[in-house]
Amino acid sequence: MPQIVRLVRVIRQSDPSGVVLISHNREAFILERAAFEGLTDVYIVNISNGSRIDFSLPASYLAALDYAQKIGLRFDWVINLTGQCYPVRPLREFVSSLEQSQVDAFIDHRQVFDVQGRGGGIWPYDEAHGRYHYQYYWRLTRREPARVWRKVLGAMRVALHKVQPWVRFDTSYALQIGLRDRSGIIGATFPLFGGSYYMTLSYRAATYLCEFTRSHPNVVLHFSRMNVPSEVYPHTVLANNPDLTLSGKQHFFIDVAHNERGLPCILTMKDLDRIAASGAFFARKFDPAIDSTVLDWLDRRVLGTASGLPTDIQAS
Repeated sequence: MPQIVRLVRVIRQSDPSGVVLISHNREAFILERAAFEGLTDVYIVNISNGSRIDFSLPASYLAALDYAQKIGLRFDWVINLTGQCYPVRPLREFVSSLEQSQVDAFIDHRQVFDVQGRGGGIWPYDEAHGRYHYQYYWRLTRREPARVWRKVLGAMRVALHKVQPWVRFDTSYALQIGLRDRSGIIGATFPLFGGSYYMTLSYRAATYLCEFTRSHPNVVLHFSRMNVPSEVYPHTVLANNPDLTLSGKQHFFIDVAHNERGLPCILTMKDLDRIAASGAFFARKFDPAIDSTVLDWLDRRVLGTASGLPTDIQAS
C-alpha cells in the first residue's frame, strides 16, 4: 500500500489538474480514502480479484470509466497505470504533448493474424493461436501451476495438441481447457489487434470503448473466453473503428528483454540513463524494497527539483 500512496501523491503534486481513479482489489488488502489525506480528486473503485487469463482486467478498467461518468467526471485523456508504475518526467510535459497531439488514442495496436488467420503478427503464431483461436470454457485455476507441475502438464499438453486441433489444454498462466473457436466473430470484417495493455485514450476513444462494450455483449462474452483478453480487447475495438485515429506510440519504458519469461524487470538507479533516453513519461516496474533511491530521485525530477542525470549515472 505505501507504494500506491506514494505514486498517487507524486501524480497529484505534479499535475494538480488531474484526477486519480484507483481500481482496487479489496480482497488483497483494505485501501481507505483516508490513506490519501490532504489530496483532492482521488477516488477508489473496489473490484473483485483479477486474473490475467480472463476479462477481469478490461472489466476493472471499464468499471473505472463507468464510475467516472456516474459521478460526472469530465476528462480529456485517461492513462492506465499499475501500483508498480511511476512517472519519470514532469507531468506538465505529458499533458502538453497530449494537448498538441492530433490522435484519439495512443495504443499499441498490431494485427495478430494475417488475412488467412495465420502468423505474421505481434506474437509468434503458436502463442497467438493458443490464446485467441480457442474459447476457454473451463478454467480450473486462476494462477499458473508450480514449476514442477508446469513441466509435467506441459508434456501432456504437447502430446494432446499433436494428435488433434480441437481441444486446447493451456498451462501458460493457469490451468484451463478450451475448444476451437467456430463463432466467426473474429475475421476479415473484424480482425484481431493486440499489444501492450498500457494505453492513453482521449475522452472520445474511452467513451466509444464503453459504448461498444455495453452494446455488444456477445463480443464481450467471446473475448472473455479468450486467454489474456486484456492484450487484445481494447485494441481490437478501437482499431476497428474507422472514425478514430490511433497512434502506436508508447508512453511507457518497460524492460522485458532481460527476463526469460518476458516479465518486466525491476528498474533501479542503473536504468536511469536508458529511461531518460527512451523519452517515456512513465516506467515500470519499481520496487522500493530493492531500490528506493531511484524513486527518491524520480520524485525530484518529476516535481521539478532535479535536472539531468545524477553524476555517477552520466559517467557510467
